[in-house]
Formats: sequence, structure tokens, C-alpha cells
Amino acid sequence: MFSYAGTKDKRAITCQRVSANRVLKKKLACVNSSERSSIRIGNMEYAKSDLSLGDLQGNRFDIILREIHTDKESSKEPIETIVRNAVESLGRNGFLNYFGLQRFGRGTASTNKVGAAILRKDWDDAVKLILNKADLDLKDKESLSKALRELPRYGTQIEYNILKRLTRGENAYVVQSYHFSLL
Repeated sequence: MFSYAGTKDKRAITCQRVSANRVLKKKLACVNSSERSSIRIGNMEYAKSDLSLGDLQGNRFDIILREIHTDKESSKEPIETIVRNAVESLGRNGFLNYFGLQRFGRGTASTNKVGAAILRKDWDDAVKLILNKADLDLKDKESLSKALRELPRYGTQIEYNILKRLTRGENAYVVQSYHFSLL
């Protein structure tokens, strides 16, 4: 019934486009009147097709810092100066982009290893780590089809998409485009 273009961080306040197949706007709007719901729905429109994973064109972030505390003994500077210096350092030096669970499936993959494989552009290794199948022959359609059939039904969208592409004959280097949509 519901489909979406990408996953969101469960520890953030997010806004996301979602498609609801064959559901009237007024039925969805009822969610907004519920006091128990933390979800709000708006900007509804009818469309000819559903969203699917990978349709997302990008993200925008507003970062809000709350409850900032410093060790008063080690720092005599006001909090505003500390934050300004940190933001300036971020602008000059950038930041580490950590690879989280939402990027690589069910969480069975060691995300630091998947991230390292992607940075090395070792797509075969990244795919095997995400699928948690080190011995899988990525060129053997029968093995890939078997892995696809054995995949749990829920919570495996990333693994499903990768295996589906590989079983259609696309090689792991084509799958890299899927990985880039995850980053």
C-alpha cells in the first residue's frame, strides 16, 4: 500500500514523500487529527505511479544543536565561541561521513567494512558484505536466485534490490549505481 524513495534516520525529525496506492486524500488526512500520532501528512496530490526505492534525488539537512554542555574547567570560552569555532573548522576541513545501518540493509553487515569497500571501489566485496554472504558467486545466476529465494520477506529491501539486479544479469559494477543512491 505505501511506498517511498528512501529510508530516513529513526533518531531524527524528518520529512519524506510517500505514495499510498489507491487511498483517498481525506482518509490520509485523518492521521493529522489523531493526538496519538507523531506523523503529520500534507502536500497530498494524486500521481500516476508509486514512488520506489532509488527515486530520491537528494537530501537537505538542517542541523539543530540542543543542550550543548562544555567542561567549564577545561574551557573558559563562551559556548557561542566554541560552536562558532567548530562550525568554521567544519567549513574548512569537512567531516567524517559515517556509514550507518540505514545504508546497508538489516545491520548484519559491518558498516565500517562496507564503507571501506565502497571507498576502495571494491563493489563485489561491498555486495557480499551487505548480503552477509562472503562465499556467494556473484556471477552464478543459480546461486543468486537461491539467495534471493532465501531472503527474509521483511526488512531486506536493500538486499532484495541488489540480488534482483544481479539475477537479471547486471554485474556488481552496475550495482554500484544502487550503492551511490544509498550514499
